[in-house]
Amino acid sequence: MKKTLIALAAVAATGAAFAQSTVALSGTFDLSVQNAKNDVGSATSMSKNGMASSRIQFAGTEDLGGGMKANFTCDTTLTPNAGVAYASASASASATTSFCDRIGLVGVQGGFGRVDLGGDYTPLFRITGIADPFGTNGVGSWYNLGGVIARGVDLATTSISSGVYVQGLTNASLASPWYASAAAASAASGARLTESVASVNAARANNTITYSTPVFNGVQAVAMYMVDGNASTNTTGKLGAGTSLRVRYDAGPLTLAVGTQTIKHGVTTTTTANVGTTILAGSYDFGVAKATFGYQTQKLESLKGTDTILGLIVPMGANTIKASYAIKSVDTANSTGEFGAKQLALGIAHALSKRTDVYAQYARVTNDANAQYGVLTPTAGSSATAYQVGVRHAF
Repeated sequence: MKKTLIALAAVAATGAAFAQSTVALSGTFDLSVQNAKNDVGSATSMSKNGMASSRIQFAGTEDLGGGMKANFTCDTTLTPNAGVAYASASASASATTSFCDRIGLVGVQGGFGRVDLGGDYTPLFRITGIADPFGTNGVGSWYNLGGVIARGVDLATTSISSGVYVQGLTNASLASPWYASAAAASAASGARLTESVASVNAARANNTITYSTPVFNGVQAVAMYMVDGNASTNTTGKLGAGTSLRVRYDAGPLTLAVGTQTIKHGVTTTTTANVGTTILAGSYDFGVAKATFGYQTQKLESLKGTDTILGLIVPMGANTIKASYAIKSVDTANSTGEFGAKQLALGIAHALSKRTDVYAQYARVTNDANAQYGVLTPTAGSSATAYQVGVRHAF
């Protein structure tokens, strides 16, 4: 719930009127106790973002007149379990972050639509929230599988394509996948990283220009251009650069969206290759329940991944039941083995008020022979389970 901090309409001594301006504060605190278990072992920890992302946001609007407005947004990650002065080797408990690290935008809007400059979620990533009942948060997130093209032990020793690096990322990286901050591997040409992840699907991008059309009969299009990515991690200066497009249609209970995205991924310390992603997603609200679906394809040179999800959201008074079933399949011409996986996720949230929920979530990942998906990295081909119980408060 947003609280307006400042609402100002000032008149200067000369009698000239300034435009009306507003600045609003909002945010979310979300913490849970999480347990993950696989064939290697188990771990219990405190985790943020189980039901929603912990964050604080400042957003402002100035009325420029004639139907024009200027806008800014600064959305910053919160780590409630760490505290502002805490430092730790554990990524889940580290409180260090950049201000406006989630969204940092400034722009104008009017009858022509809206133009924004800065760092933001990609238009394609915003589609995933339509398909995933868990909103890509917590142990039941679709992005446990769909956030990467492939994850498997054999990828560490088998060439995907001549000279292509496999991106070495942690679970913490996947939870907050700023694509441009993911550096190419600095090993010798053709080297592979053990138990590595091949390409993270960008959720956010730096240095972007975004145009959003007005809504016409329920249809809106959004286009993003990622200007230069992160030059410091790749001598081409284009790592993380690319484009992202989305078209969304809303008509009563029906929502449909399609998006495509192309981003330059580091394949050596001097060269890049395009990661291409396409998503089709939709939902239909029957009143007693909402059904969701999503279909995604990703491609990095010869490596291809396909993700499918079916979801259900059932409101029952103060309770909301969530369920999803996701399937990952992987194909590569230059590697052998089975790298797919399946995930079943269940959850329930109980609303204590309009702003506060308690929740419980459970997920089980069943890996193919060479795959290693899961909150904790299991042995290739083994299953992994995880659950969490937490509290979410929005203000």
